[in-house]
Amino acid sequence: MAFEEDYLVRQLKTIGEAAGRIIASTFSLEKGSINLGQVEDENGKLVSGNQLLEEYLEERKIHEAFLLIESKKYSLSYLDMSTLTSFFIKYLKELPADERVALNISPEKIDYYQEKLEEL
Repeated sequence: MAFEEDYLVRQLKTIGEAAGRIIASTFSLEKGSINLGQVEDENGKLVSGNQLLEEYLEERKIHEAFLLIESKKYSLSYLDMSTLTSFFIKYLKELPADERVALNISPEKIDYYQEKLEEL
């Protein structure tokens, strides 16, 4: 019985991940489509999570962006989290090679981020 339940959970997870990737790649994740709510910035002020994530990415604060996304893992729906994860991983993979080197973003680090964000 446990095997059947595990198998079903894995299948549902696979379907959700695929749907998230399709949505992210097809519609390219509009900034306002997933509401990250209010979060505290480095100064302790409440700010828009979406705006803070955008700032982190613009300023190339990759690890901070990862931590912000990870902090929303259990407050977002599975589909929203999967879509956001797909967007973030795609963003990292599409950075110019010289920028990835300067930011110390290796394929292994991208895999690590993806694994941690997809963990249940």
